[in-house]
Amino acid sequence: MTNSRIGVCSWSLAAPDPRQLADLLATLEIDAVQLALVPAILEPRVWGSAVEVLSTAGIHIVSGMLAMIGEDYTSLDSIRRTGGVRPDATWPDNLKLAKQVARLAGEIDQSHRKASSKPSNTFDSVARKSSGARPGAPMNGRRSQPICAATRP
Repeated sequence: MTNSRIGVCSWSLAAPDPRQLADLLATLEIDAVQLALVPAILEPRVWGSAVEVLSTAGIHIVSGMLAMIGEDYTSLDSIRRTGGVRPDATWPDNLKLAKQVARLAGEIDQSHRKASSKPSNTFDSVARKSSGARPGAPMNGRRSQPICAATRP
């Protein structure tokens, strides 16, 4: 694969299983993915082998993603109501899921450390390094803006 500076969010490709995800990434000539981790928890028969399949295909998992139960990203208003850990109704289930995903992410990190002497965060942040900006700061005069305002109790 040729483009090691670009990664793709696994859910954006809507692959039904890890093998097809690897095939799609190969077609795109991309060897890095941000992997949705919830499917490995909720659908272990399908996604439980994702790390092994992607690694065998030469695809690097550069980060993982936790999707909260009940999130709806169809509009800014729905994000404001349902996004993240905000809804009390889904908090117990989301906390349980977050703990499971954290455990899985730790296992993935450990397997990556054993398989490679190179750290898992190997993408060079050339623009940030050359600009002298501090990590997490907007670059090139760009400003960050929250998607939705904080709610009141």
